Amino acid sequence: MAATQETDDHAPMKRKTVDRRGGADGLCGTCGNAPPPGTGVCPYCGSPVSFRALAKSATAEIATLNLKRGLPTVDEAMLRLDRELDAALAGGAKVVRIIHGWGSSGKGGGIRDEARRRLTVLLRNRRISLIVHGEDVGAHTVAGRQLFSRVPSLRDARSDHGNPGITFVAR
Repeated sequence: MAATQETDDHAPMKRKTVDRRGGADGLCGTCGNAPPPGTGVCPYCGSPVSFRALAKSATAEIATLNLKRGLPTVDEAMLRLDRELDAALAGGAKVVRIIHGWGSSGKGGGIRDEARRRLTVLLRNRRISLIVHGEDVGAHTVAGRQLFSRVPSLRDARSDHGNPGITFVAR
């Protein structure tokens, strides 16, 4: 589904549809950093950055919510989490990949810590049914196997496996 935009002569022109991994905002869908234009692999996390259109079913299965986009404060990031998580789940996503980063100290940043606290409350209130922290993504954990059973295509997203800068949630 391509959007159109008007040019100076008012003739409709097709706008590119981009893969969620390469995001319309130009940020890596895995780590949230901005890879150089035309790069096929993110130099920060090594994940593939593709600007091909995704199949509709793949887009509907996994939504990506980048809490780091625009370098917000923790409060701004939590407002985005509340608003965009509800929208993604209401829009039919089976799983939402939340990019929160893991802090420059390597021990967890403010956005990551607060996002994980907020998601735990949502789980207790039964607004979501599954939380899988990035470091637990993989077939070696019960949570990882539950995630893969909901969206088998995540088995192939190797840059998500063991990544403490992301968290997955499902309704």
